[in-house]
Formats: sequence, C-alpha cells, structure tokens
Amino acid sequence: MVRLGPIMNLSATLNFEQFWLWLREHNDCIVRAGTRSAWLYDHDDLHWHLREEASGRRYVQLLRGKQLIAEFAFTQTDALYIEMVPSSETEGHFEFQFFSSTGGQLEPRYVFVMAHAYEEQPAHHQATH
Repeated sequence: MVRLGPIMNLSATLNFEQFWLWLREHNDCIVRAGTRSAWLYDHDDLHWHLREEASGRRYVQLLRGKQLIAEFAFTQTDALYIEMVPSSETEGHFEFQFFSSTGGQLEPRYVFVMAHAYEEQPAHHQATH
C-alpha cells in the first residue's frame, strides 16, 4: 500500500489494471497526460473521459461539453509496468509513467501527471445483518 507521508522521494510500481481502475475513479485529478511528442492539458472548460472497448483498448479523451477535443489510446501491452514518482516540475503532483520496451530499452511511453499520489482503495466488504 502506498501512503503519503513526509517522504519526498516516494515511488511505487503498479500494474496496468490496478492503475486503470484507480484512474477511472480519479479522472478529475489528471493535470496532463500524453507522450513525449504530444500532451493533453487539463483546463476549467474541459473534462476528462476514460473509456475502454471490449478488445481491451483504453481511451483517454479530453472533451469540451460533448465535443471531443483530443484523445489517445493504448492497451495493456503498452505498459510492462507503471511507475509513480513525484513530479520534478510541480510540488505535490505525481507522474505515472507507462514503461515499455523499445528496441530492448525500457522507457516511458505514456505519462499521466496527477494532482496527488496513488492510494489503494479499502476493500469493499459486504454488509451482513
């Protein structure tokens, strides 16, 4: 479990499904998302929409009302693992980097910058009477 505290060099490794489920519950916390060549930035007029197809392809969309402004897509195979590290640009923000192997080298392929760190959700317990 990842917990925030006074540690400044906090990092964690997540699997794809773990991150995607958490991201769907925290899509309003996305500050920016993208790749080395293209970034989508949050704005007061815009909102984030996350969806997935039956094939497993996941979409991150930036919308103004119902109008699609931009999107990018990826699959679970695009991320060997996801690493969370504190943002080097903005204190209090965290980067979630999708690492993949390109030409035998591990490098971040997609990056999500979030307003806060990942925290595991408590397990849901079924109520009994």
